[in-house]
Amino acid sequence: MINGPTKNSCYSISSQTKIIAHIGYPTKTFTAPRILNPCFAELGVNLVVIPISCKACNLDKVFRGLIKVENFFGALITMPHKQSVLPLLDYQSEMVSLSTSCNILKLDNFNKIKGDMFDGAGLINLLYEKKIVIEKKSFLILGSGGVGSAIAFSLALKGVKRIGIYDLDPIKSQRLYQSLSENFPGIDLNIWDKDKAKWEVLINATPVGMDGGAAVPIALGYIQSAELIVDLVLSAHETTFVQLGREYGKMIISGIEILFAQIPEMLKFFGLKTLSKEEVMRLSPF
Repeated sequence: MINGPTKNSCYSISSQTKIIAHIGYPTKTFTAPRILNPCFAELGVNLVVIPISCKACNLDKVFRGLIKVENFFGALITMPHKQSVLPLLDYQSEMVSLSTSCNILKLDNFNKIKGDMFDGAGLINLLYEKKIVIEKKSFLILGSGGVGSAIAFSLALKGVKRIGIYDLDPIKSQRLYQSLSENFPGIDLNIWDKDKAKWEVLINATPVGMDGGAAVPIALGYIQSAELIVDLVLSAHETTFVQLGREYGKMIISGIEILFAQIPEMLKFFGLKTLSKEEVMRLSPF
């Protein structure tokens, strides 16, 4: 256990504090530090999450420097680095290997870097919590990058039978389609071509909505015909996509909910005593 402040005390940084770098760009939407740091204080561990603003061209330099810092403990990885960080890992979990995406890593006792991916686990936990029989639902995933890939593979591993994928970059869509097809040949899988087919679950795994604007990732007609709206965009405020889903009376899962649902998995990954999602929400400022 990493010695730290006593349970329920105000968190303070000391000379013994170990750091978890939250690496991404831009950092203005980062919410994880404000959720995890109160959890560390509650658990009495001397850890702190610090945002690190890092453009894609600087990831290797920033990361190589961080792992040489003696009190570096691990990192949270977000856009645009979830896939480009993979060559820097020494060990990958099954989900990282399948989705070619990583959102968390840590140093082991031999200074080797182990990576994992929990975006999909957070969503799956919420779907089960809401008693959604996911095997019988059709899912359209908008965005085939790191987040979209993790979501797609998490759903496939849980037995989902029909998945559509779409990305503005057709190369990304094709790459994810190929990988899913090879690993799960029994799935009804297609690269969505904006046809009129109904999708019961819409998942936004794109950056649309991150800037707080009015843009949505898909036409209103699809939102109206869906049953569930899922937005992976992390924001303390509801995105327009979520707002529209709510206005149309749809079931909603927001990015902040998904983060809450994966925090217990992250704590376990870091070797800490875990907290329930409800305890995490109680400690959160959101």
